Amino acid sequence: MAPLQSTRSAPIGRVAVVGLGALGTVYASRIHACDPEALWVVLDPIRRAHYPPVVWVNQTPYEFRYATPEEVPAPVDLVLLTVKQHHLDRTLEEIAPLVGATTQILPLQNGLFSEEVTARAFGWERVLYAFAVGIDALRQERTVTYSQIGQIVYGERQNRPPSPRVARVAAFFDRVGIPYDIPEDMLRALWWKFMINVGINQTSALLQAPYGVFQRVPAVRAVMEAAMAEVVAVAEREGIGLRAEDIVRFREVLARLQPEGKTSMLQDIEAGRKTEVDILADAVVALGRRHGVPTPLNEAFAQLLRALEAMRGVG
Repeated sequence: MAPLQSTRSAPIGRVAVVGLGALGTVYASRIHACDPEALWVVLDPIRRAHYPPVVWVNQTPYEFRYATPEEVPAPVDLVLLTVKQHHLDRTLEEIAPLVGATTQILPLQNGLFSEEVTARAFGWERVLYAFAVGIDALRQERTVTYSQIGQIVYGERQNRPPSPRVARVAAFFDRVGIPYDIPEDMLRALWWKFMINVGINQTSALLQAPYGVFQRVPAVRAVMEAAMAEVVAVAEREGIGLRAEDIVRFREVLARLQPEGKTSMLQDIEAGRKTEVDILADAVVALGRRHGVPTPLNEAFAQLLRALEAMRGVG
């Protein structure tokens, strides 16, 4: 989108990327390539001790500056939170020393709840709604590859026009080359991404299907879209204006992803990690029960994903 003019006097200088999975690594590499002195990759002491000194992103080596929260000069101007939702509470406690009066935090977790959880810790004046869409990053040990970086969609609940603090973040993204979008109705956009995750993440994990399977097998795509339709149904009762056309709109995003790429949930299953079924299928089922909307596919997804976790000794 077109650059925004920020009315904040101080541009963003010091940035913390918290979590170094596929998503965090890609954004850290973009920032590092433009301004390595601005970037701090924040890890807890155990992970910091075990991370390799060099991480490869699209065949380019990066030597990130790793630090625990106590080692970062505080406060930072921007925090990109890229840890999983089930690590969020602990992470928020750990990064408290980094957060000052004008720090802006973008929680990039899946689901609908990470912004509220983060705002309870630090106040809404420091938290923006945010998610990443269209990125197909794949992590294998210390190597991350991607063909599409997608964009970070972020902002306050309503952005008509974007506020100065939203514009301040946009100016930084423009500077380091991170694509972004600031929708007028951020809550609707957040639900759209939730719908996507409910559909493709869970279907891919259960069928062990990379993006190429969804691109070429209509039956697999139909399962994904049926799960998405249950989100559209509960969103209507929540007063969110999702429609069937929003399911169709995702097909354009899906078509651009590298066929061998995998969703984060499929990568979690393959690595023997806990999935995010509690913030996806469980959330849809709970919303359905609240509003009297049937959600049979997500009920089945929840049972099957927990069975899959149990088979792998996780959960």
